[in-house]
Amino acid sequence: MNTNTQEASNQNHRVIKPRILYLDVAKAIAITLVCVGHATYLMTLRGPSTLYNWIYAFHMPLFMLLSGYFSLNAFKKGAKDFFLQKIRQLIIPAIAISVLTVGIYILLGRTDLAQIIRAEAIGGMWFLKTLFACYAVVYIAKRLPISDGWLCLITVAIGLAFPHGYFLQFNYMLIFFWGGFFLRKHYDLYEKHRLLITIVSLVFFILFGIHAPSHLLTYDFILNHPIQLIYQTISSLAAALAVIGLSYYLCRYSATSKVMKWIGDIGIFTLGIYGTQVLVLENIVKNIIHIDASTFPQIGDLLLTPLIGIASTIFCYYLVVFLKQYKWCNTLLFGGQYKTTKN
Repeated sequence: MNTNTQEASNQNHRVIKPRILYLDVAKAIAITLVCVGHATYLMTLRGPSTLYNWIYAFHMPLFMLLSGYFSLNAFKKGAKDFFLQKIRQLIIPAIAISVLTVGIYILLGRTDLAQIIRAEAIGGMWFLKTLFACYAVVYIAKRLPISDGWLCLITVAIGLAFPHGYFLQFNYMLIFFWGGFFLRKHYDLYEKHRLLITIVSLVFFILFGIHAPSHLLTYDFILNHPIQLIYQTISSLAAALAVIGLSYYLCRYSATSKVMKWIGDIGIFTLGIYGTQVLVLENIVKNIIHIDASTFPQIGDLLLTPLIGIASTIFCYYLVVFLKQYKWCNTLLFGGQYKTTKN
């Protein structure tokens, strides 16, 4: 083997990393919950959606916990490489999806374009912007000669005290980003007690958890409802840990299942699915299809909504698999994270 071939071989060995199936399944569940949650907007019900309340109690904290879990290696990079990578992975797709969103509304004949553009510039693809902010804050903090525990407390305290720290849910999501970071850092301890943590988390969330969308951490909420803030955080964390633990045991007893591996494949493409569902489900389907389920609210809420959400997840998965072949799609929409086969 010549030197160039050997170097290329070594490089491939460095790049290729084994997938952890149950974490991919957990991510697939998380993105499906996102799509099901957004499918509730297609329904008119007699009252509040039970499914919406349960999902919005924890689905984005689950996403952020998983993001924090996979963040450790990124913090080993130099500043230039780190920020260029995160801009490419998170900010460029956020901008591209927002531009396409405006284009879709133009095609749909919307006249309030100024309002739409402003909304997209501020909150479009909000999770990616918030995730970038969490990465940036933790990366900068970890340059300081302070233990991770103190860095967590200090950055979370600053996020809570900072004016408008609740913008795009940053101060709340930062808590779960750190949670995922410590879950990975102390994985051996978690693994040792995984069954107990999973059971306790599941029972706590079902019986005692808050089944409603999380409150924004404004000054008013922080100062006047500190106990509810703590309880809300514990409730969301319990639900997220329950999903991760259940994913592990589901995969443990069906790891060779083709269906389980397919679900894991969906989890690999969560970033792409998140962006494409914004375009397909939130911007196109929601503006074309509406279902009046007021005469059969339980069927609409607990049957039709999940079916639409799951179907949207599957459709967007295959859409991403198709689009990622093209380098420009992979770069602009998916942050260059997937393997391409065409220019």
